[in-house]
Amino acid sequence: MSGKWRWKENVGRISGRLLYFMYHYSAFFGVLSFGVKRNDAADCTPLVAYKRNWFKWFCLLTRFLCSSLYCYCYGVWALRVSHGYMTLMFEMRLLGCLICTICIFVLQLFYQQRIIDLVNGFFRIFRRIHLLSGGQKNGFGDRLEMILLSTKLLSLAYVICLIHLKATPMAILTILCDIYTSVGTSMIMHACFVGFLSIGVLYSDLNHFAYKEFHSGKPQSLRESRAMRLRLEECLDIYDEIQDITSKFQRIFEVPLFLTLVQSLSTMALISYDVIIRNAFRNLNLWGLFIKMFIDVLLLTLAVHSAVSNYRVIRRLSLENYFVNQSKYQHKEMEMFLNRLHFNDLRVRPLGLFEVSNELTLFFLSAMITYLAFLLQYGVQLEQF
Repeated sequence: MSGKWRWKENVGRISGRLLYFMYHYSAFFGVLSFGVKRNDAADCTPLVAYKRNWFKWFCLLTRFLCSSLYCYCYGVWALRVSHGYMTLMFEMRLLGCLICTICIFVLQLFYQQRIIDLVNGFFRIFRRIHLLSGGQKNGFGDRLEMILLSTKLLSLAYVICLIHLKATPMAILTILCDIYTSVGTSMIMHACFVGFLSIGVLYSDLNHFAYKEFHSGKPQSLRESRAMRLRLEECLDIYDEIQDITSKFQRIFEVPLFLTLVQSLSTMALISYDVIIRNAFRNLNLWGLFIKMFIDVLLLTLAVHSAVSNYRVIRRLSLENYFVNQSKYQHKEMEMFLNRLHFNDLRVRPLGLFEVSNELTLFFLSAMITYLAFLLQYGVQLEQF
């Protein structure tokens, strides 16, 4: 039993280190401009996010210069290309990157303090669950979260494979600016992935504690009954705090998430055309980029599914059974809590247009297969095969 517990501890710590690496990765590409440091205060969270104004302005300036140079290099390239469809697709990709870049500017200029408060809120809730469980839960998540984070890390690392050092200095500069701009755009989706995965882990940890604590049998004494009631009230308060921070997270990232999903779809369409029509399946790097972007969308939907499914588990815990012999005030509190669960169902619907779920992944996959089949037929008509 101890070996199994030690394995879960190691998995949680590995996931925590992967998250820390992803934070530095995002900071390197100028998306997360705040800092994270250890907090030595005993009564506070072990980690705390804080402002770094100098780094924020450095990130903004770097992104502005790279985006400007990217637009200039695209303009030079567009003057040499006479292929109308390719020009149209690149213009769509450029427009999507610039719009997402503007979103990053807005987030860093006007929402930085809200994002810092949001991150500290996640740290605080993880700390509360850790204390509530008596320090039995350390790290981040379980085996599933480690697999998802490891897959995400491989997806992030693939960008390095796209750098060709044998090209001319101007081509290398263009590639670097393109990567810096496009990776910054995709980091919005990565941030949403980590956010919803964290929400799922919070619900999962608290559900596990509630099930283990309140399904172990009735208390044997009045003192145990009072202690159990206090722990249950603490659980309900943490549930409410998770729900509150989830709504704040969705309000901040609703529009950026919608834009980055549209950007991913258009980029995948561009890559598909370039690989099938122009390169006849010979460009493996572009195929790898296509698979990477699809995996990013898949991981996002899996993180959202984890958060939604763990949220709906709360109703099956039957926590109201433990207030049968309590006062009318406590009955009222439980009834209000159950009503909030019913009316504030967790759904991720960017701008109310569609719901991010496993069904979206299937729809996305079927649309891409249809598009690829169309390109194959078009290629056969052009006698390129």
